[in-house]
Amino acid sequence: MPSTDSTMQSISAPILVPGTQQEPTMPSISSPVTSNIPTVTNNHRASLPITRASIHNGGSASSSGAGVGNNTNSGLGRFPSIGNTKKLTVENMTLKAKVTELERYVVGMKGELMLFTRKSHTLQSEIKEAEDLHATETRKLEEHINRCEFELGAKVIECEALNDQLIEKERAHQQLLQLLQEQEQKRAQQEQQNEQRDEKIKALMEENTRKDALINELLKKVGHLGTELLNIEREKAHLERDPSPTSADTTMAETTPSTSTHNLTIQTQAEELSDSQSDSSLNASTSTSPTTIQSENEECALTHSDSTATTFVNSVGYDVSLEHPKLLAKFQALRIQHAQTSEYLELLENENQELKVQLLDVSNGSGTVAAH
Repeated sequence: MPSTDSTMQSISAPILVPGTQQEPTMPSISSPVTSNIPTVTNNHRASLPITRASIHNGGSASSSGAGVGNNTNSGLGRFPSIGNTKKLTVENMTLKAKVTELERYVVGMKGELMLFTRKSHTLQSEIKEAEDLHATETRKLEEHINRCEFELGAKVIECEALNDQLIEKERAHQQLLQLLQEQEQKRAQQEQQNEQRDEKIKALMEENTRKDALINELLKKVGHLGTELLNIEREKAHLERDPSPTSADTTMAETTPSTSTHNLTIQTQAEELSDSQSDSSLNASTSTSPTTIQSENEECALTHSDSTATTFVNSVGYDVSLEHPKLLAKFQALRIQHAQTSEYLELLENENQELKVQLLDVSNGSGTVAAH
């Protein structure tokens, strides 16, 4: 049978079983230009399903075929559409089968759509949970960031406070270093002062030893002067005594205790001065030089010789008028020298007291320095 144009499109693609593919597939539809409607032959009829319509159509077809075999030009020429009825029936059956397959395909597609919908809902729920989790984590991270920023601000404030404390401690350390330097300088100055004081003490000790030797010499001189004074007193008493021996003895007894007591006082003063220490110079010693004492003795002798004009010679031949003024002058000179020596001893005693005070001050100063 010749092929005729058909407005229906044949579906030749295989129909997959629904639910076995991941993505829905549509059957490929051939273009109407290249599609050929297959001719139904006797061989094809055996493969088609036997239905009531097909039996009816088959009976009519066989009858029509017989009629055609008998008279080919009678029915076809008059009714040209009758020849296409079988072809349309076959196509109708094929289309019904395709429709059935399409219905099954649609059911499968609906199942896949439901499955896809469920998957999409599951994915949406998972996405929502992930978004919620992400939002929660983001919120926690923001809170953690805010807490870290707050802690960082507190740490910055604490670091600033520690920096201020460090600056204060550095200033205090610098002040301590300055104080230590000042104390070192003061200590060095005190050591220098101590050395100077030690040197001064050594010089004072040497001066004291020298003055002790000088005092001993003066004591010897005073003792010698005392003995000479005693001898002079005795000679004076012997020269001035009366012819009776009792008066001479009484005068000698009167003069002897006075000179002895005077010598004892001089010796005790000298011993007290020898025990003490001195630090001053001997400026007063120059005032009692022998030249001044000799000049005073000469003046006293002259004045006394002028005053005594009478002469007296004893039985031995001793001229009292000549010898007595000399003895008096010598006695007065010795008295003056004795008075000057006493003054000098008092001066030395005062100087010794001052030296004791200075030594106490120096010892106290050295003790305070050693304590520091």
